[in-house]
Amino acid sequence: MEDAPNTPPETPLSDLEEMEQMKERYLDGLNDRKLLAVHEAGHAAVAEHLKMDVKRVVVQGVNTSYTETSKRLPSRAMLHNELVMLLAGYQAVLKETGDIYIANIHAGIDYREMDRLFGALSIGEDERKTWMKEVGPVCEKLIDTYWSAIKKIATVLEQNGQMWGTDVRKTLSEK
Repeated sequence: MEDAPNTPPETPLSDLEEMEQMKERYLDGLNDRKLLAVHEAGHAAVAEHLKMDVKRVVVQGVNTSYTETSKRLPSRAMLHNELVMLLAGYQAVLKETGDIYIANIHAGIDYREMDRLFGALSIGEDERKTWMKEVGPVCEKLIDTYWSAIKKIATVLEQNGQMWGTDVRKTLSEK
């Protein structure tokens, strides 16, 4: 089979060009206000489902977006729910984009918080893997269950930058 006429062969990207494209994709994903809102909306919906008493949800920008809940001391009793809630931001962005890379970009702080909890409770690497295998499917199911409410919460967050816990609860009750 002959090449199409006047079609130059594809030139592979240089390592530098490829690194620049990856950097651009990373920054675009990280700074996407819509995805920040989806991430925090996932946390908020799951936190409310787990009775963590959401106070407010804020989306200002990278590293200044958060879901504020009632404070809880680290304990093995609270660990399951805490891990499910922390994983919810990742899972919501994954559902929205279908892109594991982009979902991971938005979950860096959450992963650090998981590590902090595991460390505070002296939970080793093997046991951590067991915990994560258990909470992953629970989180995914909750994101699917509350997806329409998560999208509504994310829309408010993207536009207004903040949502009070009472409004999160109202939105979830309307699902």
